[in-house]
Amino acid sequence: MPYTEEDYKIANTVATQEARKKMNLHIQLGRTEQRRLLEFCAANIPNDSYVPPSRMRLGIDTNKTASAAAPITLSYLQGPVTDPYAKIKDVALHQHALGQLCDLVGLPRIWMNKLNVDSEGCWRRGMLVLDLNVLFDKIKLVNARKQPAEFLHRRVGNELRAVLTQSYNRHLVSSAVLMPFLDVAKEVGLQPAKAVITDMKVGLQMYLPYAFEPIPGEFVALGCWWGNSDFGQGKLRISHTVMRIASGSSLLTEDSFSRVHLGSVVTDTDLRMDDNVAVKELEAVAAATQSAVRSAMEPEQVQKVLDAITKASETTIHWSKLKEHMSKFLSKEEVKTMEQVLTEGITELPRPGLGADGLPLPSRWWAASAVSLMADKQMDEGRAAELKQAAGQYLEAP
Repeated sequence: MPYTEEDYKIANTVATQEARKKMNLHIQLGRTEQRRLLEFCAANIPNDSYVPPSRMRLGIDTNKTASAAAPITLSYLQGPVTDPYAKIKDVALHQHALGQLCDLVGLPRIWMNKLNVDSEGCWRRGMLVLDLNVLFDKIKLVNARKQPAEFLHRRVGNELRAVLTQSYNRHLVSSAVLMPFLDVAKEVGLQPAKAVITDMKVGLQMYLPYAFEPIPGEFVALGCWWGNSDFGQGKLRISHTVMRIASGSSLLTEDSFSRVHLGSVVTDTDLRMDDNVAVKELEAVAAATQSAVRSAMEPEQVQKVLDAITKASETTIHWSKLKEHMSKFLSKEEVKTMEQVLTEGITELPRPGLGADGLPLPSRWWAASAVSLMADKQMDEGRAAELKQAAGQYLEAP
């Protein structure tokens, strides 16, 4: 059974009830978000194959070779390598997969970025294609057993989205690992609020349908974040998530669970996983996921997050130190925007104090709230998720 308001020691005040009504509006929208995520995962189940480099050929889209914007494609030899007339199957190449191919042969990404741009006659991409084909031909790539390497090519439709090692957990796709999370979320009373859907990553924020008041007059919702990438751009991750109910902006805390922490039932020398081991691995991940969510939603754990918010609201950071820390994950322009927001103040954020120098003195909670608000203004959902994670750092001292 889910924990109740009494278990979480929520005061039954008029203000609390009003905040809970606002939270319910977020949840109503969240149900649509959850359906959208489920539909996306069902429609984007990867198609996998193991491919030796000798069967790969990079080229320019033959239908658009006259265009300056002709994209790079990857071809697979279908017949004997020695047969010059072997049939070739073309696939579109995602930017992420192209970067992984460059990494495999040590081609700097800065060079890739300079060449993977439009040019007359597409000569720049042609040079990149030539470089990569030569490198894959000359460099003898091996696996963990010092045997000729094959790589896991992960496609969605006719697009190659990732090139991964043979030991990559190909069976832990989002469509499979999301369901145990949704099952346990229902068990502990979590409701959906916001989904993150990109071609590389997916995620879902779910919250208890309550309003907590860790700071007088400031109401938040607490819940769990689930995130995953099927393409090697992030691990399976579960953490606490905090939403400022008034603004709807949210942040993610440190991991409650991640795939890295679980410990695989597959040894480092296993290059491919048979079906029986794959089932055991998926069962282990499902069990660990559900255990992490149950633990995260225990009243004692929820109270720890609330206490961290209270402490963050009482701990100030001089702007010079905060600016230095924010520069690690914000651009120069974004830092300037943050400074302007601090100086001028906006109603969506907690009010900063004043330092001895008469200048605004932000708290760690102000910093967390400001970064999470910036995250919600991002057009790129992947970037937004990164900023929400960065915002969570301010519940601990930077």
